Amino acid sequence: MKFNNQLLLFFCSLLFITACKTVKTSDGTALRVRSANFLVKKLEQQKLDVEWMTAKVKLKLSDNGSTTRASADIRMRKDSVIWMTVRKFGIEGARVLITTDSVYLINRLEREYLVQDFSFIESEFNLPASFETLQDFILGNVFFMTQENIKSDINDDAYHLTASDATPFTNEYWLGAEDFNLEKMYFNDLRYQRELTVKQSDYLPAGEIIAFPHRRVVEMRSQQTGNVSVEMDLSKVKFNQPANMPFRKR
Repeated sequence: MKFNNQLLLFFCSLLFITACKTVKTSDGTALRVRSANFLVKKLEQQKLDVEWMTAKVKLKLSDNGSTTRASADIRMRKDSVIWMTVRKFGIEGARVLITTDSVYLINRLEREYLVQDFSFIESEFNLPASFETLQDFILGNVFFMTQENIKSDINDDAYHLTASDATPFTNEYWLGAEDFNLEKMYFNDLRYQRELTVKQSDYLPAGEIIAFPHRRVVEMRSQQTGNVSVEMDLSKVKFNQPANMPFRKR
């Protein structure tokens, strides 16, 4: 009986130590270690599921040394269509309509009209693309998530998830230490030597949404594209308000 009591005490102590394990951040704050399953559930709980979204966006594109600034309007209907107009100096330069299987582009500057499937986006940016991925990106949701070989730790003063699937593809995610908001995603596809980093910040209320990331920084790198980054600042974000999506060649 004494041996059993000692064994029970040992396991209880081990459980207590594991449950309360902490790591100190750079400013000395003790951060409690969380399991991968706990962090994955937090990401799933944060995913926005809305019927409509509209927003205005300020853009800064840096492409291998050159910089371009523009503004855009984005309108989206769930699982259906994404509509965008891009302006420079107040003049519309392009209009884009994206459906679940096609991309329609009016380039007013070059007087071009294009209709492509999603391979067009992949060839332009050398990144895997789908309507669902673009929708999640616009909403600030996690994407490319896999449950295979997923591990958790604390990195850069944030909760950190690392996952890899059967292919040489690695996903990493960083969640805020206090609010578990998704702060950063990193993807490395060794097959095609391409990398993608998405940073999200400025979590502020937007309509009925308590915390929505109003700032995004996207960094892409591959042999085909070189180093490309896009800074996006969103404003006037609205949800579940139907919007028109006019799309005419003229």
